Order: sequence, then C-alpha cells, then structure tokens
Amino acid sequence: MPLVIYKMDDQLIVAKDACPHRGVPLSLGKNDGQGVVCRYHGLRFGSEGKCNRIPAHPQHKISDRFHLRTYASVEKYGLIWCSLTAAQNAEPTIPRMPFWDDAEYQQLVCPKTNIQRFAGRQIEGFMM
Repeated sequence: MPLVIYKMDDQLIVAKDACPHRGVPLSLGKNDGQGVVCRYHGLRFGSEGKCNRIPAHPQHKISDRFHLRTYASVEKYGLIWCSLTAAQNAEPTIPRMPFWDDAEYQQLVCPKTNIQRFAGRQIEGFMM
C-alpha cells in the first residue's frame, strides 16, 4: 500500500497515500507548514492526519470522514518504521540494534529504493 509521510512539528505522520475526498495521492501535494495539502482540491491534513482545511467550505465543521487513516510510526536508526496493524499511538515493533551508537561499528542506511517487498527482505538484501 502506498504511504505518505510528513511531519508536523515533532510529530511524524504516516498515512495511506490517498486523499479521502477523491483519492488523489497526497504525495503529489506539498507541506505548507500546517500540513500536507492535496494537489486536487486543496484539502489540508495536519496533526494526527486530521483535515484542518477545506478551501471550498471554510466555515463548515470538518467531518471525521475527511481525516486520514494513520499508522503507528517511529524514526530510528536513520529510517522511518511503521506498522500497518498497530494502533496509531503505539510504537511499532522494530529490530533492536544494540551497537548502532557504538563508534566501533559502521552504521549503514539502505539507499532509497522501492522494490515492492517486505522491509525485512530489503534490509537483508543490503546487508549481504
């Protein structure tokens, strides 16, 4: 499933890469400092994936159905980790890397690539 990732202050938001209004990929939009803005109709999604602006109806109360489906995520070891099954406020279970901050060990972060496979297999492939 394609995901969109953005930050609001210190909060990392990972959500399905589709605007709930018309399904346009939010990754085609931009972050204006108050959230990620959908390129099609300008809906903006801020903290916790909540829609905070609908340009066509600025005076209307925003329905919960316009909020994004977000996923539990954490930034660690130079990567962004998320869980598609854990509750949003939970921290995803990630591998423990006890020597990551040890200067005696080399830290490797996989280059950006999309091979459409499980993250564990991607890491395994880059470690060999």
